[in-house]
Amino acid sequence: MTKTLDEIIDLCGTLSNKHRLRIIAALSEKRKYTSELARELEI
Repeated sequence: MTKTLDEIIDLCGTLSNKHRLRIIAALSEKRKYTSELARELEI
């Protein structure tokens, strides 16, 4: 699958958000409900 430069830039912009990265890290451990994520990440 070939990505265009714009798609790569968009992805990097998305991953630069610390809250999104924390959510991704939490979800990489196991599936979680939204309320569980909010409590765990204090958001």
